[in-house]
Amino acid sequence: MNNSESRTWHITAAPAEVSAGLAGIAPVFSVAPAKWRALPLDYADACAKALTDLSSLSPGAAPSPLTLDAYAPPSEPVPQAQLAAPADWELILLVDTGPSMSAWYPTVNRFVACAYELPLFRHVRVVTIDPAPGDCPQWQSKVEALGLNTRNTRSRKIVFIITDGVSSTWKRPELWQCMQQWAQHYPLAVLHVLPYQSWHLSAIRTEPQKLRSHSAGCPNSRLLAQPSSSGPEPALLVDDAANVPAPPIPVLELRKAWLEQWVQLMVFNTQWARQQVLVVPQHLANSIAHVPAPAPAGDNQPDPSRIVAGFRTAASDTSFKLAVALAAAPLNRHVMQMIAAELLPWASPRDLSAVLTSGLLQTVSTTTGQLPEWATVTFDFRPGVRQRLLEQGESVDTRKVVTLLDTHLGSVVDAVRGVSQRIQSPSADRFPKVSDETLPFLTVECDVLAAIGTPDSPHREAADLLTERIDAHRAASVTAANGPQG
Repeated sequence: MNNSESRTWHITAAPAEVSAGLAGIAPVFSVAPAKWRALPLDYADACAKALTDLSSLSPGAAPSPLTLDAYAPPSEPVPQAQLAAPADWELILLVDTGPSMSAWYPTVNRFVACAYELPLFRHVRVVTIDPAPGDCPQWQSKVEALGLNTRNTRSRKIVFIITDGVSSTWKRPELWQCMQQWAQHYPLAVLHVLPYQSWHLSAIRTEPQKLRSHSAGCPNSRLLAQPSSSGPEPALLVDDAANVPAPPIPVLELRKAWLEQWVQLMVFNTQWARQQVLVVPQHLANSIAHVPAPAPAGDNQPDPSRIVAGFRTAASDTSFKLAVALAAAPLNRHVMQMIAAELLPWASPRDLSAVLTSGLLQTVSTTTGQLPEWATVTFDFRPGVRQRLLEQGESVDTRKVVTLLDTHLGSVVDAVRGVSQRIQSPSADRFPKVSDETLPFLTVECDVLAAIGTPDSPHREAADLLTERIDAHRAASVTAANGPQG
């Protein structure tokens, strides 16, 4: 159904998780080692399967053999699947790769893999939207190559944008303008990974409206809107050039029920469907998200106690417990997933997303040498936040995290190898040498030692000694960077 030449994957972020059991499907985002546990993603399967009824848009397409009942009594012939007519639709997925979206990369991998298994689409193409600034973002050239900016009667496409509405992409006009253009030619919807109750915190605003398709599978420009009987009309997208309302763009929570309702809108042109429709503020400055995505290190550094207290008040118990557990680890999204799955198996990607959009974290760039992506450090807590979080945890839970790190990272990261023994019985001669490569890991170990040690304990003494070595290394790095004086 699909081939590698049809994929236009632009990898712009660190790797993620692929779903088990769907062989032969390359993940959009690369994965952690196979033995690493990850959060459950069953609902991603359900979301993809909610698209099944779109098969009526391709008359003559037979069910996939995977959907047939393969069981038959020994005396009965095994049911034979009919050859399916070639699907004539393409599914285009544009995935936001802002830092806070990394919690959802495994979900995207799973959704893509399941979409590949459906007998609906000739191709499933993925383009990642890099939030990095630029006059001509790279993702736009990828989109142009897919032909989304013009109508092609020989190519039938469905376009989904998967996002949390938090990244800087939504603060610039390029994506908003492109969406209006795509909606003129193809069915387009935004899949919001955050729950509907949190949308108002992102840069995405919606208004409810009843829509009906002019014809099955029609582009957004041919969606009919039912006038509201009460209240003013929503301030929808407006095409300034023509001074007329631009096509309505449904916004869906990434949930099965929401996708099923949108599918009904696409398939049946005799029914009105209630949809949340995208609203664009008159000035994009007004669309700045109130959810704090991880910012680069060195940006505004608010009081750590206030940040932690605010998160404790607003977050769920699971999200806060996850943040406390993560405080004992050098962080990337793989490590976050692994710790959540091992220590909080009832957690979901939304709990990890809550940590990433909490304002507790910042993005960092570290010297990694030859370390694999899943062993690098890409996130860190803001100054002072890790210490405040560790104070909220139990030492037994902190030690569990350290043991997990030793087990999963110790084989490839010299600075982590043996950390559980060093925490158990701290000794100055056991510490690895402080260098640019070991610094991110030893900084976390130092904070853990200080957190679980009492005054005058060996742990606190080891923490003080390690702090001296870290400070000396940083001072030497500054001197080397500034060059000789005088």
